[in-house]
Amino acid sequence: MKTITVLILVALGGLGAPQACEPANISVKEVAAYRFAGRQWKAITVPAKLSRECLIALAESMHANEPATAFEFFDAESKDLHLYLNCESSGDEKAIACKLYSQKWIDKHLIAAVQPWDHCGTWTLLTGKRESIKRLEAERCAR
Repeated sequence: MKTITVLILVALGGLGAPQACEPANISVKEVAAYRFAGRQWKAITVPAKLSRECLIALAESMHANEPATAFEFFDAESKDLHLYLNCESSGDEKAIACKLYSQKWIDKHLIAAVQPWDHCGTWTLLTGKRESIKRLEAERCAR
């Protein structure tokens, strides 16, 4: 388990300018790294109520640093998250964990994911309900 602790920094470009978000200044915690469905995944906790702009900046940065890794972003950590992650793994605890975690908790706290999406496998930032927020690369194939 790796913890990265930094302060959230908001830069103002001038009076009335929109706020910018620097990914290196967002407090994140890597809760787990695991393989699921043949892909490397990381579960990350982020500050509660992280703005959409900061979430996009963070996802773009993390994807650029680890382009083959999928990420799930949670705004809280609990035993339900750890059970969910054990359910997603291939460990001995999988069967038990899958019966014990609260899907309601996951639905509430899974705020976003970065993973291949669409018919081409284009890496995309998605909401917790798997709706597209932003493509993180050019579409991989023609329609």
